[in-house]
Formats: sequence, structure tokens, C-alpha cells
Amino acid sequence: MLGSLLLLAPLAGAAVIGSRADTQQCPGYKASNVQENDRSLTADLTLAGKPCNTYGTDLHNLKLLIYDAEERVYQVPEKVTPRVDSGDGSSKDSALKFEYEEEPFSFTVKRDDEVLFDSSAENLIFQSQYLKLRTWLPENPYLYGLGEHTDPLRLSTTNYTRTFWNRDAYGTSANSNLYGTHPVYYDHRGESGTHGVFLLNSNGMDVFIDKTADGKQYLEYNALGGIFDFYFFTGSNPKEASIEYSKIVGLPAMQSYWTFGTGLGAVWPGVTAYPDWFHPDIQDYWNSEFSTFFNAETGVDIDGLWIDMNEASNFCPDPCTDPERYSSENNLPPAPPPVRSSSPRPLPGFPADFQPSSASRSQKRIVKAKVGLEGRDLLNPPYKIRNEAGSLSNKTINTGIVHAGEGYAEYDTHNLYGTSESI
Repeated sequence: MLGSLLLLAPLAGAAVIGSRADTQQCPGYKASNVQENDRSLTADLTLAGKPCNTYGTDLHNLKLLIYDAEERVYQVPEKVTPRVDSGDGSSKDSALKFEYEEEPFSFTVKRDDEVLFDSSAENLIFQSQYLKLRTWLPENPYLYGLGEHTDPLRLSTTNYTRTFWNRDAYGTSANSNLYGTHPVYYDHRGESGTHGVFLLNSNGMDVFIDKTADGKQYLEYNALGGIFDFYFFTGSNPKEASIEYSKIVGLPAMQSYWTFGTGLGAVWPGVTAYPDWFHPDIQDYWNSEFSTFFNAETGVDIDGLWIDMNEASNFCPDPCTDPERYSSENNLPPAPPPVRSSSPRPLPGFPADFQPSSASRSQKRIVKAKVGLEGRDLLNPPYKIRNEAGSLSNKTINTGIVHAGEGYAEYDTHNLYGTSESI
């Protein structure tokens, strides 16, 4: 029996602000042209009524199971997160079953007769800068995951929010977004097993876990863009479910024991330029930097590198119009500590040609599929996620920047920085 099932559904829209309460009146979608075979199910989704346009413009036509018809809505690049191959599997052999209602469109995922995921809790919303999907949960559920956080291992189920927006969270306070993002949760149901739900979406997002006024438990996604690309997996216990998850996202590299050291110096270098991991020449540049550092004759001659954080930290508050002045006024970088007399070798300085050119260059965006809709507000979207740092660009890279290469916006790829650096 196959232990996993994937579902993709795209989303898009344009710009009008509304309250969260307004979204309860959105019409949802109607499914038509449903095509089903042993390995997949596809359908057209059309808006089932008057658009509500709460945090963007409702997209009128969608495709169930892959993407929007024009493939303009941003999707996580496959070179960052390769998609799994369903192989020779068949839906008839799967431990999970997918069922749907045509109007308003909703779907359920079941294990035997037990419902694991049920999106009928509220109508789907697909807008240019706002996505919403709510699923029912069992009473008093045992939920885990939705990292990175320092909250209790078993997630609270009353008025609880997990925000996905990587930030330099000094002190790692509870109930706040931290350094990394893992949009996956596990639902442990005792003897009947454990299942997980992974949403492959790198946009900023709030996940709410709460109860309705009449006491029904739910989990709700509220995202700033991207698509609903769900992966469902199951096992007889949490360990087996985690193994299924690793088949989707991959396994971490094994580290040498000695790399778990405790040595760490001052790393606040003042004005800094971060690498653009989408630039076509970035791999050659990054390989060269590693060679320079590891070279015993001309470099620092180190034995290992610690990639410290999963986000691009910026001490200068948004809008950071003069980073040089801010660094000077705030003593960045701080004075270096004296060189230890026990140092085995002197640390050479960097040559002049190591410094970046002062010549200004502009990157023209290459309009290609899946890089995101035009006309979006990439700095101040109508829906505000509960980012502890405030605005999306505060203390990090400006989210209006468009990357080299395909033309992805930082607004969409912010949460992928650490992953991109490590690959």
C-alpha cells in the first residue's frame, strides 16, 4: 500500500483590502470537466458566485491538481525542491483515498473510512495575494510540527497561530516566527496511526488552529501567494510517517562529529551584500569562495564552514535607505578581538580584487512561467501575516527585489534562502 498522496491546486488574484470576517462570504469554486484515471484526477475550477476580492482579485478559472491555466502564479522552483515521482503507483493501491464535492468545491483525504483532511470547513479562496483553506480536525487533536518554533511539542488547539516568515529571532521567543520554516504538521491518532500534511509553499503564511463558535476544531492556512501543493502521507506511528515525509523533501547530509563544535566569533560585518542564489553564475562563485577559504597556501585554511542561519539578517530597520550611515552610527562591524597567541597560523587579509565592483548594474526581469503575477504589492500586501518583526522587509532583504535568472521575487522566495544556500 502506498503511504502518500499528493494534491496540487493553483491560486491567484489582484488587490482590495478586507477583514478576515469578510472571507466567510466568499463563494468558493465549482468543479467541472473532471478526468480521473489510476494515477491522477484533474478538473477545472470556476468561481461559483460573485467575487469577494478581500485581499486581492479572485481568480475566476483554476485547474485542480497542477496549476493555473496560464502558469503565471508563482510555484516553488523545482531546482530548489525537486518533485517526487509517483512511479508505477496507482490510486487503487494507495493507503489514502481522495474524494471531492463539485459545488462548492471541497475535498477529503481518507484512510479507510477515517477522514484525515476535509476542506469543506470553509470555501476555498484563490486571490492574487491571498490564499485560504480550512480543514476540520477531530476533537482534542494531537498535532505536532509547523516548525520552527519554541512552543510546546504538542501544538495548542485554541487560538493558536504559527507564522511562516524566516527571521533573525534573537532569543527565540515563544509564539513567534523564528529562523526556519517547515509547513508540515503531524496528526497522531493513537492506534489508527499517524498522518502528515505537507504544503509545498514558500510564501509568507499564517496557520491558525482554533475552534468555531459551536466548538468544532479546525486548522486554517492563510498565505500571501503561491499555490496549494499538498502532500499527504501516513504511517502506523510518527516514525513511519516521518520516513514517508523524508521521501518527499529528502534527507539531511550526515555531519562529522567534530563539526558540532562551540567556537563562534563576531559575525556582524556591517554593510553586507548577500549572494543571489538564483543567479545563473552563483554556483561557480560559491565554489570559488569555498576554494579560497579552504586553500592552505592562499586562503584561511579552514577545516569546515558553519552556515549559521536560514534567513538573510539585516540589522538596519526598514526602510533601510542608508546602510553605511547606520553601520557607522551603530559600530558595525565591532572592533575585532585580539589574535590569540596560540593561533597556529596568521590569518591573511583579503586582496583588493576580492572586493565587489562599485559599478551599478540592473537586472531586467525575464518574464517566464511560474514566477508570479504582475501588479502585486511586494512590500505591503493587503493581508498582514503576524510577522514578529513587523513589515515583510524589516530586518531582512527587501521583498520587492527581483532575482537574477528566471525573475523570481524575494516576496515569494524569502523562506527559501537557507535551503538555496545549502544546495
